[in-house]
Amino acid sequence: MSSILDMPGTNPPNPFTPIIDQYLAQTTTDSNSPTDTAKAIVDRVTTSPNPGNALYQLWDAFFNSIVRTPLVENNARLSFEHHLALLSSIRAHTPTSPAHPAVKAGSYREDHLLASGHLHRDENGSSHFDWRRLPLFPAQWRDTHDILESWRSWDGIRRGAGGQGTGTTTATATCQPAEFHTRFVTFSALMVQRQFETDRDGDGDGDAILIHPIWVFYAARGTLETDHPGGRRPGDGDKREVITREGYLAPEQLWQLDVKVAATWLRYGGRTLWGMDASSNLREHYATTLDWETDLWKRDGHGHGNREGGISTARWTLWAERLRGLMEGTVNQHYRLDRETRDEVEQASKVLEGLLLGEQRVGYMLNSH
Repeated sequence: MSSILDMPGTNPPNPFTPIIDQYLAQTTTDSNSPTDTAKAIVDRVTTSPNPGNALYQLWDAFFNSIVRTPLVENNARLSFEHHLALLSSIRAHTPTSPAHPAVKAGSYREDHLLASGHLHRDENGSSHFDWRRLPLFPAQWRDTHDILESWRSWDGIRRGAGGQGTGTTTATATCQPAEFHTRFVTFSALMVQRQFETDRDGDGDGDAILIHPIWVFYAARGTLETDHPGGRRPGDGDKREVITREGYLAPEQLWQLDVKVAATWLRYGGRTLWGMDASSNLREHYATTLDWETDLWKRDGHGHGNREGGISTARWTLWAERLRGLMEGTVNQHYRLDRETRDEVEQASKVLEGLLLGEQRVGYMLNSH
Protein backbone atom coordinates (compact mmCIF):
# COMPACT_ATOMS: atom_id res chain seq x y z
CA MET A 1 0.00 0.00 0.00
CA SER A 2 1.44 3.37 -1.03
CA SER A 3 2.26 5.85 1.74
CA ILE A 4 1.79 8.89 -0.50
CA LEU A 5 -1.38 10.12 1.20
CA ASP A 6 -0.33 9.18 4.73
CA MET A 7 0.04 11.87 7.34
CA PRO A 8 3.70 13.03 7.25
CA GLY A 9 5.74 11.59 10.11
CA THR A 10 3.47 8.64 10.79
CA ASN A 11 5.66 6.06 9.04
CA PRO A 12 9.18 4.82 9.88
CA PRO A 13 11.97 6.43 7.85
CA ASN A 14 12.37 4.92 4.39
CA PRO A 15 16.05 4.03 3.78
CA PHE A 16 15.73 4.74 0.05
CA THR A 17 14.41 8.28 0.49
CA PRO A 18 17.80 9.85 1.36
CA ILE A 19 19.48 7.96 -1.49
CA ILE A 20 16.99 9.30 -4.03
CA ASP A 21 16.87 12.78 -2.48
CA GLN A 22 20.65 13.07 -2.51
CA TYR A 23 20.78 12.03 -6.14
CA LEU A 24 18.09 14.54 -7.16
CA ALA A 25 19.73 17.33 -5.16
CA GLN A 26 23.01 17.02 -7.03
CA THR A 27 23.66 19.81 -9.47
CA THR A 28 26.60 18.09 -11.13
CA THR A 29 26.34 17.02 -14.74
CA ASP A 30 28.46 13.95 -14.07
CA SER A 31 26.90 11.21 -16.17
CA ASN A 32 27.93 8.61 -13.60
CA SER A 33 25.58 10.05 -10.97
CA PRO A 34 22.52 7.95 -11.91
CA THR A 35 24.78 4.91 -12.34
CA ASP A 36 26.25 5.32 -8.85
CA THR A 37 22.82 5.83 -7.33
CA ALA A 38 21.46 2.81 -9.17
CA LYS A 39 24.30 0.70 -7.78
CA ALA A 40 23.59 1.90 -4.23
CA ILE A 41 19.91 1.00 -4.66
CA VAL A 42 20.62 -2.42 -6.16
CA ASP A 43 23.17 -3.21 -3.44
CA ARG A 44 20.70 -2.33 -0.69
CA VAL A 45 18.00 -4.57 -2.14
CA THR A 46 20.41 -7.42 -2.85
CA THR A 47 21.87 -7.44 0.67
CA SER A 48 18.54 -6.99 2.45
CA PRO A 49 17.29 -9.80 4.70
CA ASN A 50 13.83 -9.06 3.27
CA PRO A 51 14.23 -8.05 -0.39
CA GLY A 52 10.48 -8.03 -1.00
CA ASN A 53 10.00 -5.31 1.60
CA ALA A 54 13.08 -3.49 0.33
CA LEU A 55 11.60 -3.38 -3.17
CA TYR A 56 8.36 -1.99 -1.77
CA GLN A 57 10.31 0.70 0.11
CA LEU A 58 12.30 1.53 -3.01
CA TRP A 59 9.32 2.20 -5.24
CA ASP A 60 7.34 3.87 -2.46
CA ALA A 61 10.21 6.33 -2.00
CA PHE A 62 10.54 6.76 -5.76
CA PHE A 63 6.86 7.50 -6.36
CA ASN A 64 6.72 9.80 -3.33
CA SER A 65 9.54 11.71 -4.97
CA ILE A 66 7.61 11.86 -8.24
CA VAL A 67 4.49 13.43 -6.76
CA ARG A 68 6.52 15.97 -4.81
CA THR A 69 8.45 17.16 -7.87
CA PRO A 70 6.96 20.39 -9.27
CA LEU A 71 6.19 20.38 -12.99
CA VAL A 72 8.31 22.64 -15.16
CA GLU A 73 5.96 24.76 -17.24
CA ASN A 74 6.03 23.85 -20.93
CA ASN A 75 8.69 21.19 -20.33
CA ALA A 76 7.34 18.19 -18.44
CA ARG A 77 10.24 15.99 -19.54
CA LEU A 78 12.65 18.35 -17.78
CA SER A 79 10.67 17.84 -14.56
CA PHE A 80 11.43 14.12 -14.46
CA GLU A 81 14.57 13.70 -16.56
CA HIS A 82 16.62 12.68 -13.51
CA HIS A 83 13.98 10.17 -12.39
CA LEU A 84 13.88 8.66 -15.87
CA ALA A 85 17.68 8.56 -16.03
CA LEU A 86 17.77 6.73 -12.70
CA LEU A 87 15.29 4.13 -13.91
CA SER A 88 17.37 3.61 -17.05
CA SER A 89 20.49 3.08 -14.94
CA ILE A 90 18.74 0.58 -12.66
CA ARG A 91 17.50 -1.32 -15.70
CA ALA A 92 20.99 -1.35 -17.15
CA HIS A 93 22.42 -2.98 -14.01
CA THR A 94 23.52 -6.57 -14.34
CA PRO A 95 21.39 -9.23 -12.62
CA THR A 96 22.19 -9.78 -8.95
CA SER A 97 21.53 -12.66 -6.57
CA PRO A 98 20.29 -12.24 -2.99
CA ALA A 99 23.31 -11.98 -0.72
CA HIS A 100 21.73 -12.25 2.74
CA PRO A 101 21.65 -15.66 4.47
CA ALA A 102 17.94 -15.20 5.16
CA VAL A 103 17.32 -15.47 1.40
CA LYS A 104 19.52 -18.46 0.74
CA ALA A 105 18.57 -21.09 -1.83
CA GLY A 106 15.50 -23.05 -0.75
CA SER A 107 14.48 -20.56 1.95
CA TYR A 108 10.92 -19.37 2.39
CA ARG A 109 11.83 -15.87 1.30
CA GLU A 110 13.53 -17.06 -1.86
CA ASP A 111 10.52 -19.24 -2.68
CA HIS A 112 8.18 -16.30 -2.07
CA LEU A 113 10.24 -13.98 -4.30
CA LEU A 114 10.33 -16.59 -7.05
CA ALA A 115 6.59 -17.22 -6.82
CA SER A 116 5.85 -13.48 -7.02
CA GLY A 117 8.10 -13.06 -10.04
CA HIS A 118 10.56 -10.72 -8.35
CA LEU A 119 13.31 -13.34 -8.62
CA HIS A 120 14.07 -15.47 -11.66
CA ARG A 121 16.03 -18.68 -12.06
CA ASP A 122 18.78 -18.82 -14.67
CA GLU A 123 19.79 -21.87 -16.69
CA ASN A 124 22.07 -22.98 -13.85
CA GLY A 125 19.25 -22.95 -11.30
CA SER A 126 20.51 -19.87 -9.47
CA SER A 127 18.02 -17.15 -8.55
CA HIS A 128 18.60 -13.52 -9.46
CA PHE A 129 16.94 -10.13 -9.76
CA ASP A 130 16.45 -9.16 -13.40
CA TRP A 131 16.78 -5.40 -13.14
CA ARG A 132 15.69 -4.89 -16.74
CA ARG A 133 12.19 -5.70 -15.51
CA LEU A 134 12.37 -3.40 -12.47
CA PRO A 135 11.08 -5.96 -9.93
CA LEU A 136 7.80 -4.91 -8.27
CA PHE A 137 7.72 -1.60 -10.17
CA PRO A 138 4.60 -2.41 -12.27
CA ALA A 139 2.58 -3.62 -9.27
CA GLN A 140 3.62 -0.69 -7.10
CA TRP A 141 2.88 1.72 -9.95
CA ARG A 142 -0.63 0.30 -10.30
CA ASP A 143 -1.27 0.55 -6.57
CA THR A 144 -0.10 4.15 -6.46
CA HIS A 145 -2.03 5.11 -9.58
CA ASP A 146 -5.28 3.64 -8.29
CA ILE A 147 -4.95 5.33 -4.91
CA LEU A 148 -4.25 8.73 -6.42
CA GLU A 149 -7.04 8.39 -8.97
CA SER A 150 -9.54 7.30 -6.32
CA TRP A 151 -8.67 10.22 -4.04
CA ARG A 152 -8.09 12.85 -6.73
CA SER A 153 -11.23 14.81 -5.72
CA TRP A 154 -10.14 15.07 -2.08
CA ASP A 155 -8.52 18.36 -1.16
CA GLY A 156 -5.83 16.79 1.01
CA ILE A 157 -4.58 15.79 4.44
CA ARG A 158 -4.82 18.74 6.79
CA ARG A 159 -2.79 19.54 9.85
CA GLY A 160 -4.29 21.79 12.51
CA ALA A 161 -2.45 24.37 14.54
CA GLY A 162 -1.71 21.78 17.21
CA GLY A 163 -0.08 19.44 14.73
CA GLN A 164 -2.91 16.92 14.61
CA GLY A 165 -4.65 16.00 11.34
CA THR A 166 -8.15 17.43 11.09
CA GLY A 167 -10.87 17.66 8.53
CA THR A 168 -11.46 21.38 9.04
CA THR A 169 -11.00 23.81 6.19
CA THR A 170 -9.03 26.17 8.46
CA ALA A 171 -6.17 23.71 8.85
CA THR A 172 -3.09 23.76 6.60
CA ALA A 173 -3.09 21.24 3.76
CA THR A 174 -0.01 18.99 3.78
CA CYS A 175 -0.70 17.33 0.43
CA GLN A 176 -2.89 17.94 -2.57
CA PRO A 177 -4.09 14.66 -4.15
CA ALA A 178 -5.18 16.44 -7.35
CA GLU A 179 -1.70 17.87 -7.85
CA PHE A 180 -0.08 14.57 -6.89
CA HIS A 181 -2.31 12.79 -9.40
CA THR A 182 -1.38 15.22 -12.17
CA ARG A 183 2.35 14.85 -11.52
CA PHE A 184 2.13 11.07 -11.31
CA VAL A 185 0.19 10.85 -14.58
CA THR A 186 2.65 13.20 -16.30
CA PHE A 187 5.59 11.04 -15.26
CA SER A 188 3.72 7.88 -16.28
CA ALA A 189 2.77 9.29 -19.68
CA LEU A 190 6.40 10.30 -20.25
CA MET A 191 7.42 6.72 -19.48
CA VAL A 192 4.90 5.46 -22.03
CA GLN A 193 6.32 7.96 -24.52
CA ARG A 194 9.84 6.71 -23.83
CA GLN A 195 8.64 3.17 -24.49
CA PHE A 196 7.60 4.36 -27.94
CA GLU A 197 11.06 5.79 -28.47
CA THR A 198 12.84 2.61 -27.33
CA ASP A 199 10.38 0.11 -28.84
CA ARG A 200 9.83 1.60 -32.27
CA ASP A 201 8.30 -1.54 -33.73
CA GLY A 202 5.58 -1.25 -31.07
CA ASP A 203 5.39 -4.99 -30.61
CA GLY A 204 5.29 -4.72 -26.84
CA ASP A 205 7.93 -7.41 -26.51
CA GLY A 206 7.93 -7.04 -22.75
CA ASP A 207 11.40 -5.58 -22.29
CA ALA A 208 10.46 -1.94 -22.80
CA ILE A 209 6.86 -2.09 -21.52
CA LEU A 210 6.55 -1.22 -17.82
CA ILE A 211 3.40 0.90 -18.05
CA HIS A 212 1.00 -0.43 -20.66
CA PRO A 213 -0.32 2.12 -23.19
CA ILE A 214 -3.85 0.85 -22.50
CA TRP A 215 -3.88 3.43 -19.69
CA VAL A 216 -3.95 6.12 -22.38
CA PHE A 217 -7.13 4.50 -23.68
CA TYR A 218 -8.70 4.31 -20.22
CA ALA A 219 -8.14 8.04 -19.66
CA ALA A 220 -9.44 9.06 -23.09
CA ARG A 221 -12.49 6.84 -22.82
CA GLY A 222 -13.34 7.88 -19.27
CA THR A 223 -13.23 11.62 -19.95
CA LEU A 224 -13.71 12.28 -23.67
CA GLU A 225 -16.60 9.86 -24.19
CA THR A 226 -18.97 11.41 -21.68
CA ASP A 227 -20.52 14.83 -21.07
CA HIS A 228 -20.81 14.07 -17.36
CA PRO A 229 -18.67 16.50 -15.31
CA GLY A 230 -15.94 14.66 -13.51
CA GLY A 231 -16.02 11.80 -15.99
CA ARG A 232 -17.27 8.30 -15.35
CA ARG A 233 -15.06 5.30 -14.78
CA PRO A 234 -15.84 1.66 -15.51
CA GLY A 235 -17.78 0.32 -12.54
CA ASP A 236 -19.59 3.57 -11.83
CA GLY A 237 -22.69 2.17 -13.51
CA ASP A 238 -25.33 4.76 -14.31
CA LYS A 239 -24.52 7.00 -11.37
CA ARG A 240 -24.50 10.59 -12.63
CA GLU A 241 -25.07 12.67 -9.55
CA VAL A 242 -22.16 14.96 -8.71
CA ILE A 243 -22.16 15.96 -5.06
CA THR A 244 -20.23 18.97 -3.77
CA ARG A 245 -18.92 18.21 -0.31
CA GLU A 246 -16.71 20.14 2.06
CA GLY A 247 -13.15 18.96 1.74
CA TYR A 248 -13.57 17.85 -1.88
CA LEU A 249 -13.12 19.50 -5.25
CA ALA A 250 -16.10 21.26 -6.80
CA PRO A 251 -17.56 19.57 -9.92
CA GLU A 252 -15.91 22.08 -12.25
CA GLN A 253 -12.52 21.55 -10.61
CA LEU A 254 -12.85 17.78 -10.90
CA TRP A 255 -13.86 18.09 -14.54
CA GLN A 256 -10.86 20.32 -15.26
CA LEU A 257 -8.57 17.80 -13.57
CA ASP A 258 -9.91 14.83 -15.52
CA VAL A 259 -9.69 16.70 -18.82
CA LYS A 260 -6.10 17.70 -18.09
CA VAL A 261 -5.16 14.15 -17.11
CA ALA A 262 -6.71 12.67 -20.27
CA ALA A 263 -4.95 15.27 -22.41
CA THR A 264 -1.62 14.53 -20.73
CA TRP A 265 -1.95 10.80 -21.38
CA LEU A 266 -2.77 11.47 -25.03
CA ARG A 267 -0.12 14.15 -25.48
CA TYR A 268 2.76 11.96 -24.37
CA GLY A 269 1.36 8.45 -24.70
CA GLY A 270 -0.92 8.75 -27.71
CA ARG A 271 1.75 7.83 -30.25
CA THR A 272 2.73 4.76 -28.26
CA LEU A 273 -0.88 3.56 -28.05
CA TRP A 274 -1.33 4.24 -31.76
CA GLY A 275 1.82 2.31 -32.63
CA MET A 276 0.95 -0.66 -30.45
CA ASP A 277 -2.64 -0.64 -31.67
CA ALA A 278 -1.50 -0.72 -35.29
CA SER A 279 1.11 -3.47 -34.91
CA SER A 280 -0.38 -5.84 -32.33
CA ASN A 281 -3.78 -7.25 -31.58
CA LEU A 282 -5.02 -5.30 -28.57
CA ARG A 283 -8.35 -7.05 -28.93
CA GLU A 284 -6.76 -10.36 -27.98
CA HIS A 285 -6.15 -9.09 -24.44
CA TYR A 286 -8.51 -6.12 -24.14
CA ALA A 287 -11.66 -7.07 -26.06
CA THR A 288 -13.98 -6.24 -23.14
CA THR A 289 -12.21 -2.94 -22.57
CA LEU A 290 -12.38 -1.94 -26.23
CA ASP A 291 -16.06 -2.91 -26.53
CA TRP A 292 -17.18 -1.14 -23.35
CA GLU A 293 -20.00 1.18 -24.46
CA THR A 294 -19.97 4.77 -23.23
CA ASP A 295 -22.21 7.81 -23.59
CA LEU A 296 -20.68 8.71 -26.95
CA TRP A 297 -19.37 5.37 -28.20
CA LYS A 298 -21.79 2.61 -29.12
CA ARG A 299 -20.62 -0.50 -30.93
CA ASP A 300 -23.68 -0.49 -33.16
CA GLY A 301 -23.20 3.15 -34.01
CA HIS A 302 -19.60 2.98 -35.12
CA GLY A 303 -17.73 0.54 -37.29
CA HIS A 304 -14.25 -0.70 -36.53
CA GLY A 305 -12.80 1.54 -39.22
CA ASN A 306 -9.61 0.35 -40.88
CA ARG A 307 -7.82 -0.55 -37.64
CA GLU A 308 -9.87 -3.64 -36.95
CA GLY A 309 -7.37 -5.20 -34.54
CA GLY A 310 -7.99 -2.65 -31.83
CA ILE A 311 -9.15 0.97 -31.62
CA SER A 312 -11.02 2.10 -34.72
CA THR A 313 -10.05 5.18 -36.67
CA ALA A 314 -13.55 6.48 -35.96
CA ARG A 315 -12.85 6.35 -32.23
CA TRP A 316 -9.53 8.17 -32.57
CA THR A 317 -11.41 10.75 -34.63
CA LEU A 318 -14.03 11.08 -31.90
CA TRP A 319 -11.30 11.84 -29.37
CA ALA A 320 -9.75 14.42 -31.68
CA GLU A 321 -13.16 16.06 -32.23
CA ARG A 322 -13.83 16.17 -28.51
CA LEU A 323 -10.46 17.79 -27.85
CA ARG A 324 -11.19 20.45 -30.48
CA GLY A 325 -14.62 20.95 -28.96
CA LEU A 326 -13.08 21.50 -25.55
CA MET A 327 -10.82 24.20 -26.96
CA GLU A 328 -13.71 25.84 -28.84
CA GLY A 329 -16.05 25.68 -25.86
CA THR A 330 -18.65 23.49 -27.58
CA VAL A 331 -18.12 20.55 -25.19
CA ASN A 332 -19.63 20.91 -21.72
CA GLN A 333 -20.60 24.54 -22.22
CA HIS A 334 -21.33 25.00 -18.52
CA TYR A 335 -17.60 24.99 -17.76
CA ARG A 336 -14.57 26.64 -19.33
CA LEU A 337 -11.01 25.40 -19.39
CA ASP A 338 -8.34 27.26 -17.46
CA ARG A 339 -5.15 28.23 -19.30
CA GLU A 340 -3.04 25.25 -18.20
CA THR A 341 -5.71 22.72 -19.08
CA ARG A 342 -6.40 24.40 -22.41
CA ASP A 343 -2.70 24.33 -23.30
CA GLU A 344 -2.53 20.62 -22.50
CA VAL A 345 -5.66 19.92 -24.54
CA GLU A 346 -4.21 21.86 -27.47
CA GLN A 347 -1.00 19.82 -27.41
CA ALA A 348 -2.94 16.54 -27.21
CA SER A 349 -5.14 17.67 -30.08
CA LYS A 350 -2.08 18.30 -32.25
CA VAL A 351 -0.79 14.78 -31.53
CA LEU A 352 -4.06 13.11 -32.51
CA GLU A 353 -4.55 15.26 -35.58
CA GLY A 354 -1.02 14.36 -36.69
CA LEU A 355 -1.68 10.65 -36.25
CA LEU A 356 -4.98 10.80 -38.12
CA LEU A 357 -3.46 12.87 -40.92
CA GLY A 358 -0.74 10.26 -41.31
CA GLU A 359 -3.41 7.54 -41.46
CA GLN A 360 -5.25 9.45 -44.19
CA ARG A 361 -2.05 9.79 -46.19
CA VAL A 362 -1.37 6.06 -45.95
CA GLY A 363 -4.94 5.29 -47.02
CA TYR A 364 -4.64 7.65 -49.97
CA MET A 365 -1.38 6.05 -51.08
CA LEU A 366 -2.87 2.54 -50.85
CA ASN A 367 -6.01 3.53 -52.73
CA SER A 368 -4.02 5.30 -55.46
CA HIS A 369 -2.15 2.10 -56.44
